[in-house]
Amino acid sequence: MVMPVETYGYSYVSINSKQVYANNCFSWAYVVASHDNTVVEIIPSVLTRLGKPAGVPFTVTLNKGEIYQIIGANPTNTATALEVSGTKFKSIANPMGECYPVAVFSGSSRTSNPITCGSGGGDNDNQELFPTQAWGKRYLTAPTSRSTAANQFMTNSYKVLVKDPTTVVKRNGVTLTGLQQNSFYFFESGSADLIEADKPIMVAQFM
Repeated sequence: MVMPVETYGYSYVSINSKQVYANNCFSWAYVVASHDNTVVEIIPSVLTRLGKPAGVPFTVTLNKGEIYQIIGANPTNTATALEVSGTKFKSIANPMGECYPVAVFSGSSRTSNPITCGSGGGDNDNQELFPTQAWGKRYLTAPTSRSTAANQFMTNSYKVLVKDPTTVVKRNGVTLTGLQQNSFYFFESGSADLIEADKPIMVAQFM
């Protein structure tokens, strides 16, 4: 799914699948400019392949149609690379005082499904992110059906992304714990769930 330029926003937080497959596969996110002289502040959630440290802001200037991509590093050179979930992108004023909306995408060059099913495997993924102004406080999830029976449900994995680490998130009335990378909660479910929070959140479902 690709959203129209009119829906572009000014603030995003990346949410990605878990990065586990091979030492030449990586987690990434990129920002797309729709105007010349667009200045974007980026705060990586993890060390990047270019050596940008986690939590340290830096800026890039893009022209219309240009992108800037960050890629999570693989310090151990193993199948498990760093996941860039929680990386923040914010459009800020350029030297002329103009601030332009942008689009942000996240994905992986190849990763495996964290849920055990069949013989397993790996695939790439790519998604356009919702800007933070489109986040909400209540979500209803629905699992996918099995290929052999529509009334039997698969176990799916979910990530609940928070912009503020103090956000209280509840799944069916029970508070989630175990905030990862200071930005998201992870759980598995084979049923419909109600996700509620006291501040805006984003929920992503992974098959």
